Amino acid sequence: MAETAWSVDQPTAVAARPGTPRHAALVRVTHWLTTLCFLALLVSGLEIVVSHPRFYWGETGNVLTPALFSIPIPSSRATVPTGYGYVLPDQNGWSRYLHFEAAWVLVLTGALYVIWGALSGHFRKDLLPDAGDRSVQAFSRALVRHLRFARPVAADAWSYNLVQRLSYLLVIFVLFPLVIWTGLAMSPAFVSAVPSTVTILGGRQSARTLHFLVTVSLVAFLLVHVAMVWFARLPVDASYLVDVAPSLFLIGIGAGLAFPSIVGLAMSGAHASDAGLASGLVNTTRMVGGSLGLALMASIATSRGAELSVAGADGATALTGGSQLALAFAAVLIVGAIGVAWTVLREPRADARADRETERDGDLVADAA
Repeated sequence: MAETAWSVDQPTAVAARPGTPRHAALVRVTHWLTTLCFLALLVSGLEIVVSHPRFYWGETGNVLTPALFSIPIPSSRATVPTGYGYVLPDQNGWSRYLHFEAAWVLVLTGALYVIWGALSGHFRKDLLPDAGDRSVQAFSRALVRHLRFARPVAADAWSYNLVQRLSYLLVIFVLFPLVIWTGLAMSPAFVSAVPSTVTILGGRQSARTLHFLVTVSLVAFLLVHVAMVWFARLPVDASYLVDVAPSLFLIGIGAGLAFPSIVGLAMSGAHASDAGLASGLVNTTRMVGGSLGLALMASIATSRGAELSVAGADGATALTGGSQLALAFAAVLIVGAIGVAWTVLREPRADARADRETERDGDLVADAA
């Protein structure tokens, strides 16, 4: 296996075990079954949320009660106030069937994995932290090493580090059971048999809100998991078609989807007489921000490459390591931008929408005259 930029001072442990699979066959099978089920649950769950993108706390909640929070997206139900002037197609029927079926496949797959992991010692050997790592100080040191992008030791090629072990334990024994529990708490049939499943959570709407929040946490874990897998597998002698082109293809799709939406959002509140000014501000902000971001990424890549070179890395390894850290910085900026957009953007008030509609109608009348 080719050497990566994260291991420049020691030989990797992979070479010592050629042809040996890292995970047992059942772990790999249940992993991919869980992946397929989770993706099906995400797609169907998104369609279900679109029908009512408002969340409440307690037993009841509807459009006439205050929402704990809402997602700023249009709905597939005309009776749900979202601030948008159109309604999405209603896909609530098939999505609920798919959600139900995928959930039970996921439950059975997870039960099989947990039973096998307990009987085979998989959890004890591969996921439970070592005795010397079960302390706040050990976790703090491991977290600092990750945040500093410190190079891993050779043993990390064949075992999970402390942060990985704790993350997997949290997902397997906390987040997944909680998302299953909150899902069952929304089922009238299950709640009629076991009422305590929903009363402990504070009501069906509380269960729905917790279900959504836990799902967001699982999606965040999935994104980090996939990014780190891709991150770790990028070798120094990478192939463009295999290692680089797929990510650039995804970036191109994302940019093509994002830019028109961002421009349309920025221009949506501008009066016709201010359209030119608004367009100029959008383009200027994009160009200046892109220039600053590129300059920061270049500085980070150069600094990291120089650090690796001083540590004894060859030129190709140092270049790859610098690029990896720069791209990680860019990913952090994207997450920050999403957080800012989520915080700043709000649904327009009813009186503001009415004022804009009146102004637009006046402009149309003036143009017709």
